[in-house]
Amino acid sequence: ISTLFIGSVLVFLAPGFVKLWTSNDTSSGIMFYLGISFYFTVPQLVFENYLRKNMQFKKLFFLNFLITTLSVLIGVTSAFHYGDYKALLLKHFVFVGVGMLLFTITLNEFVKPVFVFSNLKKYRSFSLSLILNDVLGYISR
Repeated sequence: ISTLFIGSVLVFLAPGFVKLWTSNDTSSGIMFYLGISFYFTVPQLVFENYLRKNMQFKKLFFLNFLITTLSVLIGVTSAFHYGDYKALLLKHFVFVGVGMLLFTITLNEFVKPVFVFSNLKKYRSFSLSLILNDVLGYISR
């Protein structure tokens, strides 16, 4: 739910702010597409949390390491050859796309998120730090 909220901010508010700040349509467009791709991280976060819940940390580490390494290599190669902003977008879309593919293949099942809003209150103090960690992790990627 927080990812959907932050994605909406990135899609609808951030491009205008970036354009105002930089006076550059390209930067505004980049922010828009990064916001769109943020929506696609929702299923990937569900898979990651499923692996954490089932204590499959080794599998999660290797998947994240492989996905991050592959996307960085493709992004750096693209930046080296083409030298423009599209390398950033390509890197991120590879991260999201390959991540979804590998998580789906590895788990061999569809993981459906289940929300019980009445239970959120007792986990609030614990989950706020996790939400912040996930948001900062996404920004660093």
